[in-house]
Amino acid sequence: MQQLVRPFFVFLALSIFLPNCSDHIPPRILIFSKTEGYRHECIPVATAALRKLCLENGIAVDTTEDAEDFNAKNLRRYNAVIFLCTTGDVLNPAQETDFERYIQAGGGYVGIHSSTDTEYGWTWYGGLAGGYFNGHPAIQDASLNIENHEHAATRHLKGDTWQRKDEWYNFKNLNPNVTVLLSLDESTYEGGTNCKDGVSGNRSCHPAAWYHEYDGGRAFYTAGGHTKESYAEPDFLKHILGGIRYAIGKRKRLDYTACRTPEIPDPTRFQKTVLASELTEPMELELLPDGKVMFIERRGNIKLYDPATGLTNIACKLPVYSEQEDGLMGLALDPSYEKNHWIYLYYSPVGNEAVNNLSRFVFQGDSLDRSSEKVILQVAVQREECCHAGGCLEFDPEGNLFLSTGDNTNPFASEGYSPSDERPGRSPWDAQGSSANTNDLRGKILRIKPLPDGSYICPAGNLFNGAKEMNMRWPDHKKLPELQKGRPEIYVMGCRNPFRISIDERRKLLFWGEVGPDAGEPDTARGPQGHDEVNRARAAGFFGWPYFVGNNKPYRDHDFASGKNGPLHNPERPINESPNNTGLRELPPAQSAFIWYPYGNSPEFPLVGTGGRNAMAGPVYYCDKYPAETRMPDYYNGKLIIYEWMRGWMMAVTVDSMGNFSKMEPFAEQLKFSRPMDMVVDKNGSIWVLEYGTQWFATNPDARLSRIDYVRGNRPPIPSLQIKKTAGAAPFTVCADISKTQDYDGEYLEYSLDFGDGTPVLDIHPKKPTARGGLASVEPKNMLHKHSELDSIVHLYQKPGNYEITLKVKDAAAAVRTAKVKIQVGNEPPLVYWNFNGKNRSFYQPGDVLHYQLEVTDAEDGSLTKGNISATAVATTVDYLETGFDITSIAQGHQAAKQAVEYARGKLLISRSDCGTCHAEERLVNGPSYTAIAERYRKDDFAVRNLSKKVIKGGAGNWGETVMSAHPQVSEEDAGEMVRWILSLGSPPKPQQSFPLAGDYALTPPPPADKNAKPKQGTFIFKASYRDRGSANQGPLEHGETIAMRPAFQQAEQADSMSKNIRTYRPFNGDTVVLNEIKPNSFFMFKHVDLTGIHGVAVGIGMSDGRYQYGGGRIEARLGSAKGKLLGQVVLPVPEQAPRMTFAEVNIPLETVADGSFHDLYFVLKNEKNPSKPVIAVDWVRFDMRN
Repeated sequence: MQQLVRPFFVFLALSIFLPNCSDHIPPRILIFSKTEGYRHECIPVATAALRKLCLENGIAVDTTEDAEDFNAKNLRRYNAVIFLCTTGDVLNPAQETDFERYIQAGGGYVGIHSSTDTEYGWTWYGGLAGGYFNGHPAIQDASLNIENHEHAATRHLKGDTWQRKDEWYNFKNLNPNVTVLLSLDESTYEGGTNCKDGVSGNRSCHPAAWYHEYDGGRAFYTAGGHTKESYAEPDFLKHILGGIRYAIGKRKRLDYTACRTPEIPDPTRFQKTVLASELTEPMELELLPDGKVMFIERRGNIKLYDPATGLTNIACKLPVYSEQEDGLMGLALDPSYEKNHWIYLYYSPVGNEAVNNLSRFVFQGDSLDRSSEKVILQVAVQREECCHAGGCLEFDPEGNLFLSTGDNTNPFASEGYSPSDERPGRSPWDAQGSSANTNDLRGKILRIKPLPDGSYICPAGNLFNGAKEMNMRWPDHKKLPELQKGRPEIYVMGCRNPFRISIDERRKLLFWGEVGPDAGEPDTARGPQGHDEVNRARAAGFFGWPYFVGNNKPYRDHDFASGKNGPLHNPERPINESPNNTGLRELPPAQSAFIWYPYGNSPEFPLVGTGGRNAMAGPVYYCDKYPAETRMPDYYNGKLIIYEWMRGWMMAVTVDSMGNFSKMEPFAEQLKFSRPMDMVVDKNGSIWVLEYGTQWFATNPDARLSRIDYVRGNRPPIPSLQIKKTAGAAPFTVCADISKTQDYDGEYLEYSLDFGDGTPVLDIHPKKPTARGGLASVEPKNMLHKHSELDSIVHLYQKPGNYEITLKVKDAAAAVRTAKVKIQVGNEPPLVYWNFNGKNRSFYQPGDVLHYQLEVTDAEDGSLTKGNISATAVATTVDYLETGFDITSIAQGHQAAKQAVEYARGKLLISRSDCGTCHAEERLVNGPSYTAIAERYRKDDFAVRNLSKKVIKGGAGNWGETVMSAHPQVSEEDAGEMVRWILSLGSPPKPQQSFPLAGDYALTPPPPADKNAKPKQGTFIFKASYRDRGSANQGPLEHGETIAMRPAFQQAEQADSMSKNIRTYRPFNGDTVVLNEIKPNSFFMFKHVDLTGIHGVAVGIGMSDGRYQYGGGRIEARLGSAKGKLLGQVVLPVPEQAPRMTFAEVNIPLETVADGSFHDLYFVLKNEKNPSKPVIAVDWVRFDMRN
């Protein structure tokens, strides 16, 4: 919080009565000392000294550690801002924008000491500060050369040198346009690294203080100021005072008309509209000239969305090989599509030949002419092992077609490091034979120019073409032309899985997302931890895989046969000596990634967050291409949009004129996406997004086609209708929560809830203009009891049936939006429970033997124990995840759940058709009931094929005189899914059961696939599901339980969530990783854990080392939230300063929690007495269980 030296009203009065008499108003500065990294002990002393110094010299001072003070309104009050020993990422993107505009308007900046250890991901700030911190030696005396005696910051110093004791920084990325005031003589102390030749011939090779004009403002920096004693030195204080006076300047009024950086747009004006849902693995989309949207699904569907009707139809089903990650992967329109109607598809053809085709087709009249196929290019692949197919297609303005291909290499036997297995018969595990092979098209981005006759040109400037073009025709040139060093189609090589490429047509840049390897931590014996990348190519090149990752972090040459590790690969001279390499031995120099980040915190790009990784590159947005009324704000002009398939975010990346990274910031951050898959911009400037959905390899309700618009006028309300349980036996009670409905204009909202059962619509008129409060004005008779809050609206369904609840929300401007949820009444879902006989259901000790029994009960069917439910009707599996706990990995491959989703799609298709005019599930209408059909064809192996034809072509005679109408508009695939759902109402398919329903199971982790790798303790996943037999009124429902058994010993960095300020730290630059920079009231937590039998938690803590100083305090264990019920706590020892981190174990006794439920467990670190220091470092957590 600010500590104002002069009362606000005095300042306001002076501002009003003396607006042009700036000489009579004292200049005002803001001292900002927020830290997200190391916190200097000197900050309180320095703040007091600088306040006193400024007041004595007629300068008013405010101090703050609250980044919220960096807003346009507040910054206008100051002539200069001092960054006092700041560290880390201290401002968010909006605050960064406001500070840039402040400097551009004429503001001043003063940086002291570690202000250069701040905002590494914001290159504009690096230019303002003048450079970035690059390490330091111990505190010691040194000699400073006085390079300029005329400046206010140095004119008081006598002689040519200045002797001082301080912590002397080394620097990187120094701004060459600064004027150096002081430089360090590296010969007078130990540890200086900026001068290669000492001081001889270059006195200012190691600058220590400088000033410059920068982007409209003034900046001063001094490297001194680490020690408390510095702020008692008269000469040092005069030095800083001179810098402050320079930064204040002539005190002209700030001129915001001079700002180059636009104001950041209001993020609440981004609006998402869902246009199609329940898609099946959507991959790429294109916008047709007539306004329709074409998109493809991996299993071979080509679909069209028509904005005029709001309907999505299958235009064609292309037969594809869809095992592993293959299938229909890429789609592009020919640049002359309006004339020739050509589209390009990249797909895996059915057959014995392991290839992927790049083919051209004619698409006309909303259908694909399969007979028009012209194979342009084939990529030879292997289909023995998974993974990485790539498959993105994109044209540039010159008519060149880019195609991304994956490394086609199995990553699962290399511990998440470089897959370079050179043993005989192991080529599918060796990316050196694909990505690093100049004679192979896999692991590449290819660039060709298709010609009308089906041949293509390999343009000049491709990696192995030099300045010449090459005409090619497939399959004439399956082998390299004579004297050719590499495939002429290759533009970029050394890719792992380039997934979504983007072309910057004005800067002539190629961007792509690169899905990276899985190693969760670096291994000094093998190489770096896994990173995802966003890459940028200015020209053709080699981008490192499988020898390098991220910013050219090298792997070691690993011998998979002996387990021995060789030297690190050299990015300047990569060598491919694999027996699987059929190309060049010596490769081009490796290019560094543009953006890179691991599973954990990224020090270079902190905004990307933590968690699963799957980087994607979207469009570069140029505003002048679109109408002013509908386009995105000019703020986004020239920015690259990137997005994350796993983490769900989108970022706008500022790229300078040279193609260099400048900064990134969230884009449309309040919108939520379910695994964004592809992104294109339409002619109005709106952004269309394909969402893959939650579950892998399945039809997902949240797999969608969506559009992002920027709304400049009234913002429509955003309805939210949440219902926890959507199916049950009659009578069935639902509890609707609409409290999370939002309206960003803060208007009065009117709600109406239609429960879809003929009961009166519930109208709700809140008394206040808020999206979260209000009272219901109507209480219909079918309400069980009265609830005034919007989060507990209870409704009773009396009769079985399928219903749809519709929430309609209208704002004061009459804008209306709706949300819907389907309800199924008449069948209670089954209950499935893993009974571990009182043992904990979240944690294990290696070697424990688990005594278990699966319990299955169903209100209609009975139970396993009573014999009403057959054991063969229950699906069970147990899996082991070596690399950690990921609910997505758990869900993937659960066949029973997958089948249920597919049947649900068939049911949905029937509900949208006219089938209901003749059929019902249980009763005879004009035609037979669905259950009767299912029973008749229960043993017919060809039922799906034959009945699908009957749906499309019609028929008569099988059920008396009833005539079956033809449905030629229904595709074969949709008809098949409809029939499968009908047949599922009969005898269900036999569930897969790979695990007994009761018995003993030894929780012993298997040895690693690589016998030389270090053993790891992974997670056991117990999964079970039961699909009931339905009821007289409803079809079957499936339900299950998944239990994740983690090791009781957990590395702290494996926590499921933590406060944003917490960083990981390697105190010994090796394998040891701790949670660090844990400020008081920060937390880390483990989600969804069972506390049964856990009597305490041991925590491994790291004590102070030479770089970090900790204040101690206590650790609290809390239930449910960081402010939840206190279960236990431990007081931490007061750490003593030491040159090397030491570790200790502390124990937190826990209050018994015996409810058998799963909870979120928070560890909160506190220290009220010393809030300016981080509390402690945390290495690991062990959950101690009673035997």
